[in-house]
Amino acid sequence: MTHFNRDEIGLRPARGKVFLERADVDGIALHWPGMKTPLGTPAAVKAALRSWQAQHMAPGGLGDPGGASDIAYQIAVDQDGNTYQLRGLRYRSAANGATDVNEQYGALLLVLAIGEKPTDDLIRVVQKRIARHREIFPASRLIVPHSAVRPEPTACPGDRVRALITAGAFNPTKETK
Repeated sequence: MTHFNRDEIGLRPARGKVFLERADVDGIALHWPGMKTPLGTPAAVKAALRSWQAQHMAPGGLGDPGGASDIAYQIAVDQDGNTYQLRGLRYRSAANGATDVNEQYGALLLVLAIGEKPTDDLIRVVQKRIARHREIFPASRLIVPHSAVRPEPTACPGDRVRALITAGAFNPTKETK
């Protein structure tokens, strides 16, 4: 399991970042890109992240006439448990929908295709990232699917991840901290 920073991913510099405030953060929302086919290598994940960043930052990206300031998510995790530094946990995401929801929830991207079952490695690393999020934002207790906080309907992050959230699979344990 490897951690890739923004330079290693090849992301463009952000056009600005907004810190999350401790009082504003209730939890973290789990997302997926909902791809048709799995991304099997870190190189493929990095290429996809660069593409998604370009889409988000383009005029009209994420509903912003000038484009979003960066890729929408804070961190990404792939099936091998590799992590990809995006905005970073301390910075407000643009992935959850409206500004108020982005102030209330972090945004963690699970790099999964439609119908793909999350691996134990992915789940374990997500637990660690959520534990870290809670260290930074002690009031952050909720783990929700993107579909629960998005103003418009969405299938994100898929039925399998929603079932795992309901079952408590992403809750940090003493072993994952």
